[in-house]
Amino acid sequence: MTAQYVINTYNVTFVDWNGTTLAYYIVEYGSAAQAPVDPDHKEGWHFTDWDVEFHIIIEDLTVTALYEECNPSEKNTTREATCEEDGTWEIVCIICSKELDEGVIEAAHKFDDGTTTEPTCADGGYTTYTCSSCGYSYEDDQVDPEPCGDCEICIPIVALVKAENAKFVSISETSKNSRQWRLIFTVDATYSAGANRAVEFYVILSGNNANLDGRYSFDASHDLAGYTLTYDIKGNGSSIKEFKLL
Repeated sequence: MTAQYVINTYNVTFVDWNGTTLAYYIVEYGSAAQAPVDPDHKEGWHFTDWDVEFHIIIEDLTVTALYEECNPSEKNTTREATCEEDGTWEIVCIICSKELDEGVIEAAHKFDDGTTTEPTCADGGYTTYTCSSCGYSYEDDQVDPEPCGDCEICIPIVALVKAENAKFVSISETSKNSRQWRLIFTVDATYSAGANRAVEFYVILSGNNANLDGRYSFDASHDLAGYTLTYDIKGNGSSIKEFKLL
């Protein structure tokens, strides 16, 4: 009679943290089990080891994966955003380098604090914002023109709505040969911009009489549509040739 021997075998099961089977082996007595690839199935955690030894198997065995919570890094930029293309960022575990989070950095211009252009009598003001990366700029914060009311630009812009109390100032002869005189007077003027002030005009007169001093009087009125001063000169053969704002 011949004796026969049978080598005992055992079941070795590798399971994940939640009980999911990762691998199953039938291993002979005294032999070692082959561990599966390190698992990576627990979000925010990383695999560290197995809970029991499995190099000498002498009985059925369940081997469970052990995990350690990941230690997140700071948010790292993986691709810089430009003025026209998005960038990306990620957070990884500083121990195992496992990616824990990621996101998009939206494309955006890098505008400066702006350069202000002050309003003038003719043009409105605004602020120009310029991108330091690509040079693109845009205008914003517009404001209306600010007429001063006293310059040549403002006179057509600020409408004369009322003029009264014309007052004679002085008269002087500009040319004896052509018999022209310069009459200066003031008028109280009200403008659409709200400014009320005395405005001084002069008028050039020409006439047949060489001496206008003391013998001529005048009345003033205004054509509001064209802001044109007209005068009724009472005297000997005189006529208005021109007027100007001083």
